[in-house]
Amino acid sequence: MVKHFFIGALGVAALMTLGSAQDRIRTVTTGAAQGAVWLGWDRNARIGFVRGYLSGIHVGYRDGCFASSDKDARATTLRSPLDSPFAQCLDKALRFSKEPDYYEEEITRFYATYKSDVGLSLDELLRLLSDSENKTPEEIHRWFASSPK
Repeated sequence: MVKHFFIGALGVAALMTLGSAQDRIRTVTTGAAQGAVWLGWDRNARIGFVRGYLSGIHVGYRDGCFASSDKDARATTLRSPLDSPFAQCLDKALRFSKEPDYYEEEITRFYATYKSDVGLSLDELLRLLSDSENKTPEEIHRWFASSPK
């Protein structure tokens, strides 16, 4: 289920930030070296992408948790709203507490510093930068360098 949220959020983010630039959308969503695409965008486009991504993640988790917990909630007696399937699902959502500018700067620094890592997807990079994972660009590089390609 989480993977579907990432894919949906990436698509929403691309559509929200790139509008009618269909060639750019196709480049991002087809798995091309996303780091190279990222570095080719200006700062405003990158920040717009991050805003769209963060919005898509939030809406995707909220809607997915609501849809999956709706039927379960009717059959469950709850002691507290925090015990609800909806709350428990949302508790697993990725957290992004920093401003979009922070993520734009970290992603740009990552792809500019580690040119061999341009194949790391934007959704994976953002997941690793989330509060849930809280990785530094250096830690991400070490992880990506050691992972099978």
